[in-house]
Amino acid sequence: MKRARATSLLNDMLDRLEEGGWPLDLVDEILVFGSYARGVLEPADVDVIQGMYSSMSLPKCRIIGSRVALSVCV
Repeated sequence: MKRARATSLLNDMLDRLEEGGWPLDLVDEILVFGSYARGVLEPADVDVIQGMYSSMSLPKCRIIGSRVALSVCV
């Protein structure tokens, strides 16, 4: 898929998360990884992990958005 389409899918997902409601309110963080995070122009898919804060340590990520904690892990 084209990068613009992948970005649109991520934005749609973030819009739904911002609307909230159970169980979406439980999501604290979205991690993006894989080819999209590496900047590939035509990724085959968009890899994401949804996370909730806990006592476990998360990988060090760079936050690229402020709407929801959208991080890129490379």
